Amino acid sequence: MSLFEIQKDAFVADLKRFRSSHRHLIVDDTTYPIIEKLFSDDVLNYVYTCKKIDGERSKNRDSALYLLDPTRNHSINCLAADFSKGQRYRDAVVMLLPGPWNLFWDDLLRNEYFSNSLLIQKTPHVAEYLSFVPLEPRMFVTGNYHSIPAYFNPAKQGKNLYHYQMDMAINSMLGVCILTNEYPTIRYYNSQISKELALAFQQKLDEYYREHPDIIPMNNKTVFLITDRMMDMFGPVCHYPFYRSQIFDLMDDVEIERDVDPSAKYQYVVQTGEGNVKKTLKFNNEDPVYLELKDLTMEQATEHIRQLYSNLRAEDAKFSGKNLQTADGLRHALVNKDVHAERKALITGHYMLCENMWQMLKKEHMGDILTFENLCAAGLGPVDRIKVPVTDGLLRLLSNDGINVYNKIRLLISYAIYRHGILRSDLKKLLMFCMPEKTENAMRLFENLQSLGVYVLKADLTHPLHKKYTYFGIKDTDNQMQIYVPTFSNLISRLVYGKLPEHYNTMMQDTTGYIDEDDETLKSFPFVKAGPTPTEMDGMSTVRNQPKWKSTKNSNDASRQKLIIFCAGGLTPSELSTITSLENDLNRNIIIGTDEVYSVWDMLGDINLINDDDFDFPLKKKLEKKAVPEWLVEDSQDPAVRAAAQAKKTAAANANLPQRNGGASQSAPLPSNSEPQSPSKHHHKISFGLHGRKKSGADALSSADTVADDASIGEKKKMRGMMKKFKKFNI
Repeated sequence: MSLFEIQKDAFVADLKRFRSSHRHLIVDDTTYPIIEKLFSDDVLNYVYTCKKIDGERSKNRDSALYLLDPTRNHSINCLAADFSKGQRYRDAVVMLLPGPWNLFWDDLLRNEYFSNSLLIQKTPHVAEYLSFVPLEPRMFVTGNYHSIPAYFNPAKQGKNLYHYQMDMAINSMLGVCILTNEYPTIRYYNSQISKELALAFQQKLDEYYREHPDIIPMNNKTVFLITDRMMDMFGPVCHYPFYRSQIFDLMDDVEIERDVDPSAKYQYVVQTGEGNVKKTLKFNNEDPVYLELKDLTMEQATEHIRQLYSNLRAEDAKFSGKNLQTADGLRHALVNKDVHAERKALITGHYMLCENMWQMLKKEHMGDILTFENLCAAGLGPVDRIKVPVTDGLLRLLSNDGINVYNKIRLLISYAIYRHGILRSDLKKLLMFCMPEKTENAMRLFENLQSLGVYVLKADLTHPLHKKYTYFGIKDTDNQMQIYVPTFSNLISRLVYGKLPEHYNTMMQDTTGYIDEDDETLKSFPFVKAGPTPTEMDGMSTVRNQPKWKSTKNSNDASRQKLIIFCAGGLTPSELSTITSLENDLNRNIIIGTDEVYSVWDMLGDINLINDDDFDFPLKKKLEKKAVPEWLVEDSQDPAVRAAAQAKKTAAANANLPQRNGGASQSAPLPSNSEPQSPSKHHHKISFGLHGRKKSGADALSSADTVADDASIGEKKKMRGMMKKFKKFNI
């Protein structure tokens, strides 16, 4: 099951429904990347042309299908401009992503040119299934980066941004359920943000299936778990043995771009007969070698890549020497040379990257770091036998010059969580000891973590400890590198086996903790509705409790049960691997959703500057004021009418020519407007209240439009430079 495939299938079904093979597909800056990802280079198999709404288009005026983001003011203004002086298209269909389209649709319908062009339906077709962006076969994002400041500091960043972020998350979760035809049982982490998301999502899900009684969900056993970033801040600062984890933790020259579809690249040099050649690895869904390796441990990945490299050398023989002297050998070489060259470049790149990572693992003393983090986790767990003091180990790691300063910051955070906070004076001494030049920025980071409810600081020794529950698992083992079970791995495993009671935390070693009381504040993972108790959960029993005739083999991909999880506020690549690596062991399709995927440094950078004004939120870009291209308004007019008007204007000019030659002209040319206004006054402004509630007048725009107005080009360049520095705390 791939989100790419089912999302594409749903969109193709709509294209066929609207008979789009002869329609122009008109997209904007939000929907163009979606089309590019879903169709690659075959979109013209389904539509006549595919063009951006503010770009040059075909002169053909027959029929069009608009696929637009209703939150982009510029897109809606361009749509109105298309019908400002005539019918740009005789037959138009408008498809919109989920959003506040009702705020402007009535204004558009008042334009007769536009209304008359809507031959199939007078309302927009809302494509709920396009409300999320798939990054992997079973992983999606909302595309709202810098999500931590948006969710967790609304007092500074604005309530409108907070509600917009929530609405986008709810729409994306609904889109996934619609696309996979699921009506899941919803559970949530009992925090303000997760609870608000869960309740609003449940309401929207109920409304959808109430309005579509003909749709019958295929499975009633699916569980949808909703959490947020502040549920677990120990996990993202830890280190993991996965190949994907080490790529982003060890290699300084690998960074994730902050964008809707984040891309990570690694450049390397290979020696060829023509000299040194620069190559680039892109860690995404288009690299099959990366997909094979990403969730393996470093040992497993190394063995696998070496086997691939060995097979590659054997394959090389088919493209040289005696193999080219026969017709079959030559035919094979000609047909497969491009595929072989591409795969050779990928395998060689990952082989070199793997060798570099082993050198970095030794340099950074990663074994010692993993041991320290596991012992910190053990100190927060229920097994007293494996608990040992860790302070001396911390001091040894902080004094080790081989470990870079950014790993030391992560060590200090994990130690502070383990201690339920450090005295500010003690933290400052530790920082001066290991990173004197970073002390000020690191102190600000710890203060901001404290303000977010991550108890990393203590006022003094006399005050009682503020203990925040953790939800990772603990193994009772003597192997000090395998004690810690990451939070998401632990929760998902417990959900599958029916061992996640409503009241749970790391200190609980078994399934006890179910609470019958009505006090929801005591529950850590309640149901949205009155759900079954852990002992009543149907279909969640372990293998040994199933009948003998029940097969223990993994079911095929299509028939597997699903488990869906959404984490508001982003996830790191390492956390993704802690989830996706469980699929085969648990025999489940696990669908992961979040707002963004970021590196640890991007996450800490957002927290470090959470009170700043310079975040480049996606909503700012959508609300930017852009002038509608003048030619767009002119092209809306029928060519015959425009030609007649031009001929009339030319005739009038010729009639006045003798008079102008003889003296001053009696009539001055009319000034042309740089921003022509359509009959429907097509300059729309959009604002966002909680879950799409409409606000009145100009007040509805509030802070989002104000910020967009103030963002000059110079300020944006300055901001990009500052964001580059977030990761390393060099502000």
